[in-house]
Amino acid sequence: MTLGTHIVVAGAAGAVFIGNPIAGLFAAIVSHFVVDAIPHWDWPICSIEKTGERCTDGVVGNNKRAILRDFFIAGLDSFWGVVVLGLTASYFNISIVSPWFIAVVIGGILPDGLQFLYFLYRKEPLTTIQRFHGFMHTNIKIPSERFIYGPLLQLPVVLIALLVFFAVA
Repeated sequence: MTLGTHIVVAGAAGAVFIGNPIAGLFAAIVSHFVVDAIPHWDWPICSIEKTGERCTDGVVGNNKRAILRDFFIAGLDSFWGVVVLGLTASYFNISIVSPWFIAVVIGGILPDGLQFLYFLYRKEPLTTIQRFHGFMHTNIKIPSERFIYGPLLQLPVVLIALLVFFAVA
């Protein structure tokens, strides 16, 4: 799943625990692994790709251009998730600077952030976390050669998460 989708789903999972940032963080982390088990599309992470198959301009590997692109895409992706979750939370008078909101946003994307650290430092406990992340992650990838189809395929997951948030909060 994309980071934005993880953030929105994390908010829905943590909605039961509004006002309790620790429980919200835990629910958000669990939600990450649960939705990663659903067949989905992911952004190509060109800075760790070995071939240019998924990186259309052919810039792959550990170089400045690929790393900057990956951080830009991750930032943009996270931004839309924070905006959607923030608008939803504001409906319930929850501030985006509240400890609960910050906890669910961090918890929703933490496993992917730890995965990034794992690629830099292949040491414990990152190795065990990466192994668990890989175990929970589906092996069924939804291919998409066109940019727009992959994110659109996650729209139903986002809509269901928003419905859950409104039902629970």
